Amino acid sequence: MKSIASRIIPLALALFVSALAVAQEYPTRPVRIVIMASPGSSGDVATRLMAPEMSKLLGQPLVMENMLGASGLVACRYVAKAAPDGYTILSMASTVLTAPVFMKDVGMDFQKDLAPITVMADGHLLLFTTTALPWKNFNEMIAYAKANPGKLNTGVPSLQDGTYLFLQAIRQKFGVTLVDVPYKGAAAAYSQAVMVNEVQMALGGAAAANAGIANKSIQVVAVSGNRRAAAFPDAPTMEELGVQGVDNTLLSLSAPAGTPAAILDRLNAAAVRALQSPEMKERIVKSTGFDVVANSRAEFAQALATRLQRNAQIAVLAGIKPE
Repeated sequence: MKSIASRIIPLALALFVSALAVAQEYPTRPVRIVIMASPGSSGDVATRLMAPEMSKLLGQPLVMENMLGASGLVACRYVAKAAPDGYTILSMASTVLTAPVFMKDVGMDFQKDLAPITVMADGHLLLFTTTALPWKNFNEMIAYAKANPGKLNTGVPSLQDGTYLFLQAIRQKFGVTLVDVPYKGAAAAYSQAVMVNEVQMALGGAAAANAGIANKSIQVVAVSGNRRAAAFPDAPTMEELGVQGVDNTLLSLSAPAGTPAAILDRLNAAAVRALQSPEMKERIVKSTGFDVVANSRAEFAQALATRLQRNAQIAVLAGIKPE
C-alpha cells in the first residue's frame, strides 16, 4: 500500500508545475485596470503613465476604466468580486481605507478580499486654501477660523472619505468649527471650488491643486506625513503641527483574493520594472507630486495593515463610530 507521502508529493509537484505553466502563459488577453479615482486625479494620472510600459512587459494591452462611487468603494468591491485570474486589477488610493471607520458594512474586507501587487507611489496630501482671505500660513488660518467659527467651508469628496477623516483630526487638535461641503467628482471639483473661493480649503493631492497654485488662487499651508514636501518647503507637516496619523497617500495595485501567486508575482515584476526607470519616476513626480515606491507584495501587505490600524486610532480620537 502506498504511503501518504508518496501520494501527496506527486500531487504537490503537479500543482506547482500547473501554477508555473499558468504564470508562463499569462496573460493571453488584455488586462483591465479599474481605477477608483476620477480622471485627472493623482491615482488616475500615475496609473495611466505607468500602464504603457507595463503593457509592453506583459505583452498585452492594459485597458483603463475609471469606476467612481462611494469614495472609491464601488471600484474596490467590483474588483474584490471579480474572477481571480489576473485579468481584472484595481488601482487604489489609500484614502479609501478609512471606509471601515465610517461603515459597519463596507461590503468587502481590504485584507481578505484583495491580493496586494505593489504600491506604485507615495505622495503628500496637501492642505490647500484660498488666497482670497487674509492668511499666509497654517497658524494664521487657524486663528482666522477660531475668530470666525462656522464661516469657513471645506471641500470633501464625501462625509465618509479619508480626507474628511483627516480634516476631523485637524478640527479635534485645534478646536475649530468648519463646514464640510461634499463635491461629486472628488478632487477636481473641490479644488476648482477653492480656486474661486466657493469653499476656503481642501485636502488633496498635488494633481488637484496644481492649476490653482500656478495661477496663485490656491496656497499650500500644510502637508501630510512626517517629512516636508520639496515643492512646498515652507509648509509644515501634520506631524510637526501635532496632528498624528495623517499619512501620505499610497497609490497601489491589487487583484482579487485567490489570484494565483505566480500571476501576482508576474504582475508585481512588470509593475515594479515599469515604475523603476528614471524617466518614469521623473514623469510621475512632475505630473502628480508623488514619489515612486514599487515595493514587494509583502511590503504592500504590511503597509495596508498599518494604515488600517492608524485610521481606526484617528477615528477613536475624533469620536467617529461606524454606522
